[in-house]
Amino acid sequence: MVAKTIYTRKMDNLRRLERGGKMRKLLSVASVLLLLAVFLTPIRVHGQAGPSFAYVWRGATYTGNDPFYNATVHAYGENTTAILSITIKADTAQLNVSNVRVVFDWENGTYNGTHGDRVISAENLLIIPPQVSRIVGISFTVPSTSFASNMYLHSYTIIVEHLNATSSPNEMLEPITKFASDFAVYSEDQADARDLYVRVQTVKTPTAKFNSSRAKIFVYKAENETSTGDMYYTQGDFGGAESHYNAALDLYSSAYVAEETFSVTSEDLQIKLIEAQIRNVESSASMVFSSGIALTLFGVTAVLFGIGYIIKQLAVLKKAGQKAATA
Repeated sequence: MVAKTIYTRKMDNLRRLERGGKMRKLLSVASVLLLLAVFLTPIRVHGQAGPSFAYVWRGATYTGNDPFYNATVHAYGENTTAILSITIKADTAQLNVSNVRVVFDWENGTYNGTHGDRVISAENLLIIPPQVSRIVGISFTVPSTSFASNMYLHSYTIIVEHLNATSSPNEMLEPITKFASDFAVYSEDQADARDLYVRVQTVKTPTAKFNSSRAKIFVYKAENETSTGDMYYTQGDFGGAESHYNAALDLYSSAYVAEETFSVTSEDLQIKLIEAQIRNVESSASMVFSSGIALTLFGVTAVLFGIGYIIKQLAVLKKAGQKAATA
């Protein structure tokens, strides 16, 4: 019985050792596989940029903050031409661009890019050497607001596709994309209202810069019209906003005319005052000159009178002395 118990214990120890050995082998194999995975994984140098692109909208009806959408927008009037300029840059490897397009959220809103006078495609690659940039343009007609509403901003995605080689067999690599939702389609009234708003901001001048009280009153009224126009625009009443912005421009024009008239009148008064001062100075100078001559003549007369008086006194004294000598 004792011998059997000792045997059983030995067998259990052997089994535990075998299991431990298998576990160590599994751990060793896992470590080797992990190291292989690390070494075989492609490594990108820190700070090295991949293919990239930047874009800019050109010829927009308005670019900037729009209070109706409460956002910064790139806005085009309906049925006008929009131009998207895309600058694509390769990294350390050649970039084989097979397609550049922008996709909008409206129906048939996909527009392809061109380089020079040719449309870019898989059969007509745009090859960009390492560390070199190329500009791709996309031009299209903006739809009407009945097709692409002006009541909200439209989203779009710019897509740049590229291949791993210039000839077969080749395959498409992961495309470069950018998404935005800042494109506005303006109705005619909205475009006109925004244009008038920009002109008002250009001509308006703080009241403190006007000296004419009449001009300041015009400016005050123009500011009220501008604020009313802003309110109408924010509410989506673009025709009403247009009317108030027009009124503001007329009032600013009247303010400048009033200030100009006031300035001319003030200049005339100043010129007349200066002329009067000059005449006064000239009169004073003439009087001083005349007084100087009179004083000079008076001085000469006084001197002559003094000399005569002295001579007369000397004669009297001389005569008296002669009388005294005779006596």
